[in-house]
Amino acid sequence: MTISRELKDANNKDFSEHIIAEESSPKAEIPIEKLPGGQFTLNQVYSRDGVELASSSITFIRNTPPKGGKILVSKEDGTDSSGGSLKGRGMEDVFTLSTSGWDDDMSSENLK
Repeated sequence: MTISRELKDANNKDFSEHIIAEESSPKAEIPIEKLPGGQFTLNQVYSRDGVELASSSITFIRNTPPKGGKILVSKEDGTDSSGGSLKGRGMEDVFTLSTSGWDDDMSSENLK
């Protein structure tokens, strides 16, 4: 049995070169970090002697990383990293991380 595969985005652009798989194995891996943000569909066709026996497909969405924004580190004593750095003692000082201003594309139906 052979398995042919293709990976395409919503605009039908081919990303099949990113599929890692053996031709006769149903297991396929896609290094998601190599794909841009967007919707993708992986299609697999199972055949023997040129006759299609079965097919399968899965559609998934790759979210893009958030952009912009800031991370502020502060200590219990009120000092923070807004000046560029912050020092403390490991296992003694308590640090708080706060974020603001991030832009993240949460328009995907799968992310709501």
